[in-house]
Amino acid sequence: MSIPLSFVPPARAPPCKRRALTEKVAPVFLRVVLEEARRVGVGSPSLCRGLGFSANDLEAPGFMVSHFEATTVMRRALLAIGNPALGLELGMRSNIGSRGALALGLLASPTLGEAVHLMLRFPASAGLLLSLSEATSSHQHALLAASPFESHDIEPFLVDKLFTGLVRMCRQGTSADYAPIAVELVRRAPSDVKPYEDYFRCPVHFSSPRNRLLSDVRWMDFPLRTADPMSARYAEGLLLGDASQAGESAVGLTVARAIRQTIPQSTSAAEVASSLHLSGRTLRRRLMESGLNYRTMQDEERKSRAIALVLNGRMELPEVALETGFANISNFRRAFKRWTGRTPTEMRRDSS
Repeated sequence: MSIPLSFVPPARAPPCKRRALTEKVAPVFLRVVLEEARRVGVGSPSLCRGLGFSANDLEAPGFMVSHFEATTVMRRALLAIGNPALGLELGMRSNIGSRGALALGLLASPTLGEAVHLMLRFPASAGLLLSLSEATSSHQHALLAASPFESHDIEPFLVDKLFTGLVRMCRQGTSADYAPIAVELVRRAPSDVKPYEDYFRCPVHFSSPRNRLLSDVRWMDFPLRTADPMSARYAEGLLLGDASQAGESAVGLTVARAIRQTIPQSTSAAEVASSLHLSGRTLRRRLMESGLNYRTMQDEERKSRAIALVLNGRMELPEVALETGFANISNFRRAFKRWTGRTPTEMRRDSS
């Protein structure tokens, strides 16, 4: 595919699809930063202190962190590592397989554009710590990235890591031929801009008004060689389960973790409060302030676990029922139908 490097801007601003930041995200960025910190001799306990989780917790399927937790660890790590080119270097080494269910969805998407849309649709699973939007004209496709005010100090790292990782993902899906038209970065130019230009294989503009990754729009229709409709449906089911948890508050995140760790047992709110060193009254008050209800949260965690296990297909349905805390398959089927509008058998059949 021949892609011209020249580009004439459209006469008017193209339509823009936006995705707001979610309350919680998968620790995609955190894992690689902590690995790099360990490589240079910085221990993860000091980076995670006071946040209620360890580096090992980040490896658990479905584990999510709040934006505050993620940016706190990131800020500490960047200060300790002291490498201004860290975002570029980590993005160049990024592995699409580290993104869990999203990785399967990206690889199974029919086109490069569908893969990009999937990431925008599920920002929590993508681990996005930036607000990411896309704009399309007849000539170009643009991804725009911006950080919330409280993250402006680490925006250069986040944008470098995101854009470099996206380019790597595009090259993995297009036999390494992909190159942007241009990259625009708000950050000031580093002392050596050559690594940026060498990697992106296009002009890189610093001190720009916006962070934008610009591509010829024809790349969005490029068919991915790993496309697979069945795997795409399976991945979407898992991602929908993650998305149901992504809007919770910080206290909701902590309580959801505690509930998740106790399934299939049915743990009371008082027992969870005790495990968090809180009184039952304090926990109820904090949940109420966040608009949350303990029983509803418990039901959502069981639902998420059930959908994942049904779509996985490895367990027989009676085993799934026991694993999600149901005494018998009949009760499980009724609950699953209430949750999803389909029986477990129907969902498993439709995903195959």
